[in-house]
Amino acid sequence: MKVGKEEMVGLDTAIECLFATPDRYWHNLNEKRRLHIKARLRHLPFLSFSGNLTIRWDEKACSVTTKEVAEQMRSGKPAIECGACEGLNLNLESLDDGQEEIVAARLAEIMSA
Repeated sequence: MKVGKEEMVGLDTAIECLFATPDRYWHNLNEKRRLHIKARLRHLPFLSFSGNLTIRWDEKACSVTTKEVAEQMRSGKPAIECGACEGLNLNLESLDDGQEEIVAARLAEIMSA
């Protein structure tokens, strides 16, 4: 497989930018996203939040399982991928700016139904 010099320079520049950004910046950005999603879902008292962003609820008290929510998130427009192991797991590091609102709105829609 051939790699052009433009791709090599692009990769080198991306890596330099990543390492030039302090870890604290990424931590603060993810914390802001986590707090936004948590605040957007606070009207659903049966949800609990932990870790980077794992959402849990009593599946007996709620009519939807973790796997069903993950599937509905995946099948929506836009598709949102999340894990469904011991709660709903979201990777906030893969989001672009503003996408936390899309995730929060979709979760609120599913969990409120």
